[in-house]
Amino acid sequence: MPVVGVRQEKWVVVAPYNGEYEFPSVSVDWWNAATGKQATARIEPTKMVVTGGAAPPVGTPPVPAKSAAPELPAQADKAAGSAAADADTSWFSWSRFAAVLLLIWAVLSLAWLAWLWWQKHRRSPPRQTLAAPRKLDAKAVWKRLEQACQQNQPQATHDALVQWLDVGLNIRPLNC
Repeated sequence: MPVVGVRQEKWVVVAPYNGEYEFPSVSVDWWNAATGKQATARIEPTKMVVTGGAAPPVGTPPVPAKSAAPELPAQADKAAGSAAADADTSWFSWSRFAAVLLLIWAVLSLAWLAWLWWQKHRRSPPRQTLAAPRKLDAKAVWKRLEQACQQNQPQATHDALVQWLDVGLNIRPLNC
């Protein structure tokens, strides 16, 4: 079965003013499978007359139509360079946008940290020095332990035993 390929290109031209526009010739190289050789398809230059639109401003030369032919690589590089130059002169660029977002983020982060610091210092009441806890002696704690045991009070016995271990034996239990 032979290989069949079709390529269609459609171009739309919007003329800015009334007048005569000339389009250059277009040529497309292709491979002819029947002959086994490269062939060139060509469309001759075409003239187009535009009427019914606005007349060009007085004193301005007519605007030549842009080529509908595919651009050569050198022309494409020039067009890309001019597009990049146009992007640099415009008011918007991605690098400026990113820099502005970074600046906004930094200002908001600093403001948030300042607000947290202010909230922390505003809420904290003035510190008062607490009186040193009364030092218990081992005999008083031992008597409390005996009393709790005699009265059969398990919670009081536990608390007194923990106190006695701390005061009497200088041992601090881990989970009490």
